Amino acid sequence: MWGIPLTCIVLLVNSLVGLRYAQPTPPGHWHDRIPIVGFESIVTNSPEGKVYQGVMLFLLSLLPAAVLIHFWRIFNSAKVVTTDDPPKLVSSIWDWSALAKLDDPARICTDVIREGRKMTCEKNATLLPGLEPTLFAVLTAVAVLALVIHWRAVFRRSPKHVE
Repeated sequence: MWGIPLTCIVLLVNSLVGLRYAQPTPPGHWHDRIPIVGFESIVTNSPEGKVYQGVMLFLLSLLPAAVLIHFWRIFNSAKVVTTDDPPKLVSSIWDWSALAKLDDPARICTDVIREGRKMTCEKNATLLPGLEPTLFAVLTAVAVLALVIHWRAVFRRSPKHVE
């Protein structure tokens, strides 16, 4: 669950740094608009330089985006149980009706075990149903927007020279 905000922050920071580098860069090729990480002497126009720049772009933006999708898939499919006595199964993480209080209202579970009429939740963490997923979704939207703006700046077309 906490992988979502952490990955969003990584993606946001990487995108903002990449955007800051790509925007003032004079017109040229995409590989010239990506910060050089580690090998300052690399020629980005060479085949190996382009591969290197592509790998850095993948590692610093596409990989965190893929990890974010993975975390959201797991988070969205998780089971939620209230901390009431007896606990009740909540329809989803997005169910605002289960947010009756702010002090430990529900638990997110990997497994819900039913022992007769009683439910227990293994490997659980506190969840604020509705509220926390919404905050995570807003943070994700900001990070994805920054990623899109960054990629547009990197892959923008150079203006044609008019003589």
